[in-house]
Amino acid sequence: GSNAKQAITPTSLPPNVIRLPQTNQLEALLTIIRNRATPRGDFIFYSDRIIRLLVEEGLNHLPVEEKAVVTPTATEYQGVKFIGKICGVSIMRAGESMEQGLRDCCRSVRIGKILIQRDEETAKPKLYYAKLPNDIDKRYVLLLDPMLATGGSAIKAIDVLIANGVREDRILFLNLVAAPEGIEAVTKRFSQLKIVTACVDQGLDEKKYIVPGLGDFDSDSYLDRAWSELDNLELIFDGVNKPTLVSEWNCTDTTIDGQMNLSGNKRVRMCVFTNFCVDRDRGAFLVQNSSKPRPPIVNLVASDKESDRDWTPRIFAQFPSRRYSLVDEKVFVYGLDSPYEFGHWMFNGILPLWSVMRSYNATPESWLFRADVWNGDRAPSRFDMSYLSSKGRDIVLDPFHKTSAFQILAPGGTVPVCFTSAIVGLGNRCSHKFCDGNVAGDDGVTLKEQIFGHYKVDIEALAERQKEQEEKEEKERNKQKEQSLTTGSITIDNNSSNYKYNFTIPKDFRVGLIKRQDIQQIVNFDELVDALINRGYQPQIINHSSDNNNDDEFIESAFLYRNLSLLIGSHGNALTNALFMPQSSTVLSISTKFGNDGQETWFAGPMLSLGRRFYDWECQEQSCVETDRGLARKCLEEEKVVISPEEMEEFVKLDQHVVDFTKHLKDTIKKKMITSAWWCYVRDVKRKVDVDLFVSMVDKILQDYIEWSPQLNPSSSPSITTPANNDHDNTLITSINNQMTTKVTSSSSLPIIEKEEQETEPETSNKNETSTSLIDEPELDSTSNSGTETTTTIITAAETTSISSSFTPKITSPSFPDICRQAKCCGPRCEQSMKRNVFGPINAWKQSVEHELEVHVKARNWKLVEEIQRQ
Repeated sequence: GSNAKQAITPTSLPPNVIRLPQTNQLEALLTIIRNRATPRGDFIFYSDRIIRLLVEEGLNHLPVEEKAVVTPTATEYQGVKFIGKICGVSIMRAGESMEQGLRDCCRSVRIGKILIQRDEETAKPKLYYAKLPNDIDKRYVLLLDPMLATGGSAIKAIDVLIANGVREDRILFLNLVAAPEGIEAVTKRFSQLKIVTACVDQGLDEKKYIVPGLGDFDSDSYLDRAWSELDNLELIFDGVNKPTLVSEWNCTDTTIDGQMNLSGNKRVRMCVFTNFCVDRDRGAFLVQNSSKPRPPIVNLVASDKESDRDWTPRIFAQFPSRRYSLVDEKVFVYGLDSPYEFGHWMFNGILPLWSVMRSYNATPESWLFRADVWNGDRAPSRFDMSYLSSKGRDIVLDPFHKTSAFQILAPGGTVPVCFTSAIVGLGNRCSHKFCDGNVAGDDGVTLKEQIFGHYKVDIEALAERQKEQEEKEEKERNKQKEQSLTTGSITIDNNSSNYKYNFTIPKDFRVGLIKRQDIQQIVNFDELVDALINRGYQPQIINHSSDNNNDDEFIESAFLYRNLSLLIGSHGNALTNALFMPQSSTVLSISTKFGNDGQETWFAGPMLSLGRRFYDWECQEQSCVETDRGLARKCLEEEKVVISPEEMEEFVKLDQHVVDFTKHLKDTIKKKMITSAWWCYVRDVKRKVDVDLFVSMVDKILQDYIEWSPQLNPSSSPSITTPANNDHDNTLITSINNQMTTKVTSSSSLPIIEKEEQETEPETSNKNETSTSLIDEPELDSTSNSGTETTTTIITAAETTSISSSFTPKITSPSFPDICRQAKCCGPRCEQSMKRNVFGPINAWKQSVEHELEVHVKARNWKLVEEIQRQ
């Protein structure tokens, strides 16, 4: 040791060792953390200040290149930018204490881990674990370990990095305190890397501890900074000031409505645990006697079977740490399905989680724990989820999923966090048919209220900022209203109809159009906007460059969509914003040719659960297809499949279904790959609409709004003027239905006609079924005959050739109180029970009225049709 001390001193260091400038500030910080009397919180706080200085100094040694930018004063500035990418690698467990400092300086930085423990007798390092970024060989690496003593652990870690392709000259080793012996050992073995340290101490004692040193960063007294700042934790010495924790559990396999017992089906299984613990090293774990049976597997996500995430906590016979922090609250354990896509994130994640939290009496102090994700290799949405639990936090195991201040990285293994109660699973609740459970009837309403309440201040601030601009535009809008909104008559002329709808557009009927900037664009969007304006509407254009991928966009969307009566947009994640719309609103989705393959669109179930009326406009004409060879090549490249130029022409035009396109292929693997590429293309390709026919559809929706909206005076119902000659009747409706299939899911107070055959056995019929979600209507007496029925229907040309082009006949069923809420569930899995218990007796009545309507329509007896309509 004496030779090492003579060779290396604080004033005589190797050229690849950088010591921070020894300022008074740094010396004061070192004095605080060296003091054995310093409280734990102060030790962590001042250590983090030094760690940030080390990170900043390390970044100074990364290569840069010149870069010119233009300043806000329109002046060119010659600066520099970093070359390449970086990552951190912490030598566990002490190195983990430096991770937060690195993240403070480098947001979203990837961090790997290497577990190397020192044998206290031989002082030799032993490798236990290594998890590194996949592309670490292309990055500069900041290796983190606060103490450099003998250098054994550091040398072992550097060997692991080099073995994974990292160049030695791209490694910067950061530590707070270094011993001369360690510096000599590392620099002698690796001459090209750099060591950045805050202080070089005297040396090592007989136990190989640094002197004067500052203690052991890996001691049980060290707790992550984020956790040390929480005020609702109780630090426990296991078995000392509290009895040793023992966990219990209870699981059920019953759906939310309690009617469908699926014993043995883990997709809907929910488990309740007591004394549930989490840390980064072990994940979630229980302490349980080995003689007891292990808890069953639970599916953590609410999606299809392919996406199931089977999960169960680890079991320890004894508590694996000497200390833990205790939170006397519930923690809700969940998983996410494709968390980077707004639609999946909301309808297969947040809404099911909210449903479970309500069912199990969550409070503002409840916590969340994201235990797993499906298809989570892409960065998840960066939403603040604190509206789910304003005083709790969302624990994640990987920094990759720490996307907002609400998330908190699980503590290190030396001090796990334990909860008195844990609710595990989402009950496979969602509003799609592939889920075995359903969300509750009013979950959509209460979630919307929760979000608006949480962001109330932000939304009011947005309204205030827009107020001045709106006042400037008020005069112009008033002129437009005088010209187009108060004329008293709107003529619908598609060169195939002479009907006139005599009504005014209500002031509160607001139309929003989603304008995509990337994929799924509507090519003739501007033409559609002009047509709506010419018809008298005041469309609000909502630009979407992404799918609400951060908190600011989330708040802005809640503000923009909150008053819309009708939302129009391409089939895609942006339609999820219908969550923020009023309960009586309508969503009109635009799909491309083959977009839904004749099946129920993905959004039908979610819109039902939100109480929105939903239409899907799926154009079947070739004129609606906008070819995009670039997108086609991208989709094919993703599947690593090649097709001929002739096949490419057929591929982009969509003149045939993929089944027909691939039927000649004998190679089943290639057929599957082309099919996947084809659906990728169909989903994202640009699309057109027949503007005249589309605006006619909007007129029909407006007519429904005026006639049936409870907010309007009944006297405002439209009067229908019918010409003597009705030769154009069949022409228009046939033209509309030849170009599109309209799928209607209604859960508002706007009734529509059902097109379905008589069902002898409603319980087992495969025909379209009646379901409801009246989540915003007032509660009525259960014996009352007032309320509303909702329907799902597919209207085709063959079924409507006899219907007048002026309007689609509509009827109202005998209504009931809030059936969806009354049945305690809402969604496809509830349809059978609701139809059997509520709607079965009225089927014959409905069919008789529909038949009577059809007879009078064929006979052109419009007065009787109108009378039946009113009745």
